[in-house]
Amino acid sequence: LDIKIAEDIIKSIILKIPSEKLNSINLFAESLGSFVAAGVLSKISNDKKLKSHQMNITLMWPPSNLSLSLKNFDGGISKTLKNYKNCNFIPNVFKVGYYFLYQDIPKGMSKIFIDCMECYMYHFAFVESIENSFEAFKETKKIDDEKLPNNFTTFFENYNKSFAALIKSNAPELKIKYWLKKRNFENTEVRIITSQDDFINTGVDWNKTIEESYLGKNNIIILPWGGHSGGLAMPIWEEVFRKEIFNVKI
Repeated sequence: LDIKIAEDIIKSIILKIPSEKLNSINLFAESLGSFVAAGVLSKISNDKKLKSHQMNITLMWPPSNLSLSLKNFDGGISKTLKNYKNCNFIPNVFKVGYYFLYQDIPKGMSKIFIDCMECYMYHFAFVESIENSFEAFKETKKIDDEKLPNNFTTFFENYNKSFAALIKSNAPELKIKYWLKKRNFENTEVRIITSQDDFINTGVDWNKTIEESYLGKNNIIILPWGGHSGGLAMPIWEEVFRKEIFNVKI
């Protein structure tokens, strides 16, 4: 459904542009959005009304396999739970301000602080989002007796059972190569940037994923650092976006 909605929106915008003024179609997407964008590319690159146009897609820190990514999320949530309960939130707030706002380049951080930052990412960000989303779901569906989920697996088992079944079976639709293989090879150019230490892709063999997506080594940049989407902090992106998005022929 996410892919279908994005496809309809993008097509409605593109088809309003006179064909002679349309130089190329550039899609940029990050994290889970990259997965949706790959699905959209597979659709619009084969569309009779659009297939004559060149289409470029840049996928930034995409999940290679959603089923595996959710397992990695849940593994991180479970692994950091004990330490999260021992992290003192208030002192760490001031430390965040010092390390990341006062200093141009963060340095001098203790292992305890770094471990707590990881815990906050999993529990203060993701688990709290899961709980808030499920609270809204319970209110909408008038559910009173359901416990709040504490990880992504239990969330989807209650919120979206069909998606939970896809995850459990590791369905091919949950792999980004499934959608990239469906693109029109004649009018598309795919670029991927990711990091070796991106936790959502722990256990992924990118060389195999690229090969099975009918791409080559020139289609992907794998940074040796940055975690999940950390590389977006590089100043080069301002130049990239200006060149790729705003340099439009009219």
